[in-house]
Amino acid sequence: MRPAVAFITLGCAKNEVDSDKMCARALAAGYREARGPAEADVVVVNTCSFITEATDESIAAIFEALALERLAAGRAHLVVAGCMPSRYGEALSAGLPEAAAFVPCADEHDIVTVLDSLPPLWAEDGGEGRGRPSATRPPVSLGLCQDRRRLRPPLHLLHDPAHPGPLSQRAGRRGRRRGRGAGGRRRA
Repeated sequence: MRPAVAFITLGCAKNEVDSDKMCARALAAGYREARGPAEADVVVVNTCSFITEATDESIAAIFEALALERLAAGRAHLVVAGCMPSRYGEALSAGLPEAAAFVPCADEHDIVTVLDSLPPLWAEDGGEGRGRPSATRPPVSLGLCQDRRRLRPPLHLLHDPAHPGPLSQRAGRRGRRRGRGAGGRRRA
């Protein structure tokens, strides 16, 4: 039986559409839709990093996902998709080793390939071994989760060649927030 996948979506309506498309592709490939992130074998967090507050919200959602029992025990995978992998690339993967994969916006159509490439979490026999972490992936280290500030400084100091200056300085120049409300929009 294929793993169950759950999507957590942050940000704009485009992210909602992107998550729906990724979910549809996963279901068409035989993956099951989990009832929620806590019950999923793979949790995909579709992030937003349009402004500093959206990046902070995305980081918080990633840490909330990592704190889920199955992820913390190494019995589920975390995939970070969307704007953050597109914007921060290698710095994000270096700062977040707990994530099994990163899917930038341009590669979201390849979600099934990414899901298929994740190492197995359970014994293939379907018997007694089912539910035990595999030897290919140790339980997640929560050290990063306990100190969220470890991830933030590198991300806020990155430079975008199109917009000179650190991200934290540019946030004020964008003007009034448009689109979603202060709480953002999440879909599990």
